[in-house]
Amino acid sequence: MADLKKIVVQRDEGIRFLRMEMSRLSSEPVQQREWWDTQFANSWERNSGPAQTAHFMQRLIANLTTREHDFLSSRPLRILDWGCAMGDGLNELAKAFPLCDLVGMDISGVAIQKARLKYPGLTFVETERGILEDHVDVVVTSNLLEHFDAALEWLERLLVASRWLVIVLVPYREQEPLVEGHRVSLSEDSFPEVFRGFTRLCARPIQVDPSIWGGSQLLVVYGSSPYIKEFVVPA
Repeated sequence: MADLKKIVVQRDEGIRFLRMEMSRLSSEPVQQREWWDTQFANSWERNSGPAQTAHFMQRLIANLTTREHDFLSSRPLRILDWGCAMGDGLNELAKAFPLCDLVGMDISGVAIQKARLKYPGLTFVETERGILEDHVDVVVTSNLLEHFDAALEWLERLLVASRWLVIVLVPYREQEPLVEGHRVSLSEDSFPEVFRGFTRLCARPIQVDPSIWGGSQLLVVYGSSPYIKEFVVPA
């Protein structure tokens, strides 16, 4: 009986911890929303944020393997740019992959309003908590995961929402003190080789314009089990 009571207590403590953790994760974007709105309203354009966003996405696209690039360019896929800012990265994706149905998502209402004005031919969605409500074929996110203490948990959400690929670009081994707004420094070891049914296909540093970012960026690509079976493993 004592052992049973101990198990029940441990179970209840585990449930309480899980609820607290989920509450923390779901509130994290809400806490950042005001900060991001201020950035996009006052300093983003002045500090060349649009040029940085576009450049990072250009480098991401240029460094995809031939296999992934051909996959994206030859099919009418639904691609989500998670944390799209003012849409400059989504515009690069639209130019590179014209067959695809593209949507940009951000927690900042200010950014989304400006994106819609700047790129009226593209689709932008505002989300208060950063949560993806529907599945897409591919998720792309550039320079966003480093803004979260729980970066791995947010990566998990992106994997759950994607059918085929999740493509991530983050600062590589950022040194202290971190840039304002950054919470974690990320490297290859930050991204599991196998996670939530996805396999890590790539985790390698890439070079970017030093006038845009004073260091390397880390490109990480995950493929789902169906993607691995159909496009990676030879028949």
